[in-house]
Amino acid sequence: MQNKNLSIEETFTIAVQNHKKNNFEIARDLYEKILKTNPDHFEVIFLLGTLSAQTKNFDRAKQL
Repeated sequence: MQNKNLSIEETFTIAVQNHKKNNFEIARDLYEKILKTNPDHFEVIFLLGTLSAQTKNFDRAKQL
């Protein structure tokens, strides 16, 4: 992601689009970026947990 001035909402939208396209690494990185500034973002926590389970990272999924 080139533009560091994207809003959380824009970043979230891009993350979800990548998640839906099975671009898990990009989606994970964007979800993690959002959580750094907004650690209580419920949708991101849920989707990152889902992504972690999809990629068989069950320990991370349980942490979330």
